Amino acid sequence: DRMGAEQLAAFVATAAASFQTQLPIRLGDSVEIVATRGDGPTLVYEVRLAPDMAVATAETEDVLHARLIPALCSTSQMGLLFRAGASARVAVTDTANRTLDIPLGPDECAAALAALTTPVPPTVATAGSR
Repeated sequence: DRMGAEQLAAFVATAAASFQTQLPIRLGDSVEIVATRGDGPTLVYEVRLAPDMAVATAETEDVLHARLIPALCSTSQMGLLFRAGASARVAVTDTANRTLDIPLGPDECAAALAALTTPVPPTVATAGSR
């Protein structure tokens, strides 16, 4: 059974509050989850980038999609959110206050987790090398 809008918002707010106690969470030297909050039926993860990283770069996208998104998607909390009918969003901010929003639903998470188990052909892996 899906929850009503008010129940879902309350559930998301509770999830955000429980996650908040574990913060900040650092992923290497480049990404830090600094806050979580409920935005109606959406759990928002507020992420800050290291000073040497900018939002709109391929390197940042790689770090987010290769490490952060799969890490979030593999949590039991994310599965609970999706089963309840909620979604999530990663709000990324760099030191210049540029922002990037990455919506996360069951499909995005399935794709992110599938990408982890899919080997990258060597030709693709070397294409972005300098």
